Amino acid sequence: MEKQEWREAFHRQPAYYLFLDLTSPLSIHDLNTICQVLQDLTALSVSLKGTQRFSELGIYALSSRMKCIFPIQSVKNNYGKFQFSIECMQNTTALFTGKETFQTDQLSESLQDAIQQYETYYQGAIQHKEEWPQLQIMFFSAQPAQKIVKSVEESLSSIELAYIRQVNVVILRGRIFTSSFNSSDSKSHTQLQSSQCIFDNEEKENIIKSVLHVIEIETNSYQLESIFKCWLHDCGTDSVHLRIIVDKVVLHCDIKECLLNVESLPTTSQFLLFPNSSLPQPTTRVNPVSKQLSGSKVPVYTFEAISVVRKEGLCESLLFGHPYVAIATRCWKIDWGELERNQQQFTALVQYLNKNDLVLLAKRQSPKSTTSEKPLPSGFFAFLPSKNTLLVKSVASKELMMPLGEMELKEMPEDVKVEMEECLKNLEEKDIYNPLAISSGLYTFLSSSINKMNKSRPAANFIVPTICKDNDLRNKKKKCAVLPVAEVQVKKSRELTLQNDFMTASAMFKKRFPNNLE
Repeated sequence: MEKQEWREAFHRQPAYYLFLDLTSPLSIHDLNTICQVLQDLTALSVSLKGTQRFSELGIYALSSRMKCIFPIQSVKNNYGKFQFSIECMQNTTALFTGKETFQTDQLSESLQDAIQQYETYYQGAIQHKEEWPQLQIMFFSAQPAQKIVKSVEESLSSIELAYIRQVNVVILRGRIFTSSFNSSDSKSHTQLQSSQCIFDNEEKENIIKSVLHVIEIETNSYQLESIFKCWLHDCGTDSVHLRIIVDKVVLHCDIKECLLNVESLPTTSQFLLFPNSSLPQPTTRVNPVSKQLSGSKVPVYTFEAISVVRKEGLCESLLFGHPYVAIATRCWKIDWGELERNQQQFTALVQYLNKNDLVLLAKRQSPKSTTSEKPLPSGFFAFLPSKNTLLVKSVASKELMMPLGEMELKEMPEDVKVEMEECLKNLEEKDIYNPLAISSGLYTFLSSSINKMNKSRPAANFIVPTICKDNDLRNKKKKCAVLPVAEVQVKKSRELTLQNDFMTASAMFKKRFPNNLE
């Protein structure tokens, strides 16, 4: 390899807008589940070391009273306000009117308002418009799929689509609901076609249908967490991540994390063994507002396949390091025909390895060193096939091996055998290991640590993005068409109480942060 290539990691992460449909049949329990999973995800995200994986977020509530719960802004820098806004929404029933739907024009107004918020926020944050992150909009609704998709399509036809990267409609299903959505047409995502033509032109119709995706899940924390954790993946498609040279064929691949690297957590020492006392022991300090680079350079790896090994011939103790999943690349800079050919070759490789129970062994190529530089050592990696992906793990070479002699097998006394058998029989026996059933308590620790630090730190000013419809008046502040929770005026009424009035929750916001609202 002549020269080491580099790529930007987490350089094209989108900004997110959530629209929560609070109309029937969505329940308060469903809303609390969504909010709890969202709080867990944000606490995890702002606590990770390294490049920020997702930053800006905005939230709207859809009902007969449309509300901007959290104007788009950095969650990391406004975590206390984000958490309080979520709690305000959870602690009120005023938005649950019992209505079965909302007006499409209200949704259109909210989307237009969200786009204006987005433009206003990034005009002040990023000078060059081409560097603005794209928008990913997510709708959460318990309405029938066809019904909510039609409303979303009509609303999208009234806004500027140039900023939109993707629109996800997440259909929430409980046990008591019957679905009119036939998920057999797609394994996870399905684009629904409208029964009637609602578009003014064919070009806009094609754009909307290309960005709109429908996902149907049950309303439980496991499936919701899977949806939100997609935000932590690297969304960039500007470069391939790695190449695999198999004889005369070069495969271009992207890699996805199948596990979060525990070394990026503030509690690394709780998840790893450190038998060598000379190694630095990680601390458990959480610093969610530390300044980090907006992007980081990582290598574009090149591997040369050197052999195939039978699965049963590869000892698990020789595999180490953080696991990754390799897939066929989606890099937009590659010619379309070449991209399709690469996909076919990648699939053929995976199918061959699967069919013959083989593992691909590859050597990482290093850039050529100059005469004055010492050559770098070469790492070896195992590519284990799955359905249509490759699991990538480091594999040991002789230099890394440690002597471990055969343990002498001694005859055990019968009473010791019986004792251990009884102890083991008292344990629960499972057919499979399900990580979703195991919780380490990480989310609770991170949330409490962040809250503790926020209380000891002077509060930052909470600036609500303002909408300027006139380009000549951009420096003047105007209120959003759908008022953020921080700007809602309190209505004096004896009938409204703290438990059931969203306006009163807003008043609490002002009381708690009297000097931080503009």
